[in-house]
Amino acid sequence: MAISDEERALRENDVRQARASTELEGGRTSDEARAIQDAYARGEIDHDELMRRTRAYLNLPEKS
Repeated sequence: MAISDEERALRENDVRQARASTELEGGRTSDEARAIQDAYARGEIDHDELMRRTRAYLNLPEKS
């Protein structure tokens, strides 16, 4: 899936903000979670797939 440079920048910003929020709470995003986020930022997966993979990684049930 190709995304524009503008969309990529927006996604990268979203990922940075999510990671910063985790760090402010005293945590660190795991390498596996970072890989999922990075795939989203690069446009390899869409938002729905980001959420699906994240939920699977965290062993959370899929939303119905």
